[in-house]
Amino acid sequence: MKHPLLLASSMLALVLVGCGEPAPEAEEVPAEEVIEETGPTTLEVSVSITLGSFEGEVTDLAAVEAVPLGFQGRILAANGQAGVQMIQVDGNYLGVLSPVLREERLAATKLASVYTFGTDGRALQFVPEPTGLSRIELVELDKQFAEAERTWSIDKRVVDLCVSADQAVVITSGGEAAGFTVSPEAPNGAPIRMIEGISGADRCFETSSALFVRTETELLNLRGDVPAGLGADVQGIAETAEEFVGVTVQNGQLLVGGEAVTIFDEDGIVILPKQILVEGGNFGGLLRDGIVAVLSEDDRLHLVAWSALANAVDAPRKAISRRMDAPSEASTLAVEEDLDALRPQRELPGFEEPELPEPPAGPGR
Repeated sequence: MKHPLLLASSMLALVLVGCGEPAPEAEEVPAEEVIEETGPTTLEVSVSITLGSFEGEVTDLAAVEAVPLGFQGRILAANGQAGVQMIQVDGNYLGVLSPVLREERLAATKLASVYTFGTDGRALQFVPEPTGLSRIELVELDKQFAEAERTWSIDKRVVDLCVSADQAVVITSGGEAAGFTVSPEAPNGAPIRMIEGISGADRCFETSSALFVRTETELLNLRGDVPAGLGADVQGIAETAEEFVGVTVQNGQLLVGGEAVTIFDEDGIVILPKQILVEGGNFGGLLRDGIVAVLSEDDRLHLVAWSALANAVDAPRKAISRRMDAPSEASTLAVEEDLDALRPQRELPGFEEPELPEPPAGPGR
């Protein structure tokens, strides 16, 4: 049995049709007003660790992977007049790397890790001399405040410094590129030679098999052809077994292979990147497949596992190491019992370790 209200409505419709009155048509919605619901366009990744914050300007970052230095890798930071700070990736502050605090010198401004000396850890640092001469030093990581092992000089200001295998390149303030060799056989004071045909250069990037120079309009590879998919907008490059993946910073986000990724710290707060470093290799624990070190706008240093970013954008999850030699089990460089020798003997400015939260109270406490 029909409901009385429905029956009355049906009879009214018949009366209207019988009187020649057409029934009202439903109003059509214009196609352009139909809004389709879509999912989020930004991928999200949490950082693996936040190491702490810097008190002064950081002009460059370098990373040394874990193999010759014990289980944990290291981050080097050119931190203004505080010198080159060395921080283990588990957050342990190791102190000042190099003799850049001499009164007659300025602090190092550019850094690059070196892997051509077997299991010994070394780094290149560019030190701008007050006289205008640019000095590049090779320093050993286990000899705090030691004299430089080798030096190179160039009569131009250096704005970037990179090493791939035993080939090094410097980018000058005039947009030129110059090269030199870094190896155990390289003589001290060997010349730095200008590379012809490059102008407008402003950055360089190193991977296991490539040494890139970026200009205003293109990306050049000093060790071969330029891989597909890389352009002059990159700020970091990961080399994997399948492809090269470019990383850049845009509007407070990382772009990994062209896809935007928002990164968060352990408290769920969005990290706004200011400077990044992409490095392949083993840095210990979750960072064994490479890292992206992120200096945020508030000068905090964060480490993101390359594998996490790669999984988010469906890229190969392992970034290849730049190390040239297999690890030696006989190496005793900077293992745990040697760390005291690396710590500063006096208090230095520069890096503040994060405060760890109190452990939760157990039953009966």
